[in-house]
Amino acid sequence: MGRLSRYFMVSRFSRFALVGASGFVIDALVLLAGLAAGLDPFTARLIAVLAAMSYTWLLNRSFTFGASPDHPLREWLRYMAANGAGAAVNYGIYSLLLLFAPTLTPLIALCIASVLAMLVNYWSNGRFVFTGARHSES
Repeated sequence: MGRLSRYFMVSRFSRFALVGASGFVIDALVLLAGLAAGLDPFTARLIAVLAAMSYTWLLNRSFTFGASPDHPLREWLRYMAANGAGAAVNYGIYSLLLLFAPTLTPLIALCIASVLAMLVNYWSNGRFVFTGARHSES
């Protein structure tokens, strides 16, 4: 891989990581709001994941990958499906940590799970969602 190709990949991955970090903030805030409202940590997290995924779709389609030529609703559905694997990894690790490491707080479990799921999501977005996107790789 040439230097220019590596630059573009790092640049796109950097943008993806920034979007993911801001999505993590949304995820964490919605999780904490759900917990404060009396929801159990598992239900609160499901709501938080849906909110964060919708938010990151908006940013990834404009900032990271660019919009695909498809209708936005169709693209969003593909995004939700493709990121479902990452969400399942994320939620599964989160749940296992809470069940088997009860001294962890939901927020710490969220942090650990989110980092591990990020790589799955990056791959699935580039491969299945934003194919034919108009955004350059730089």
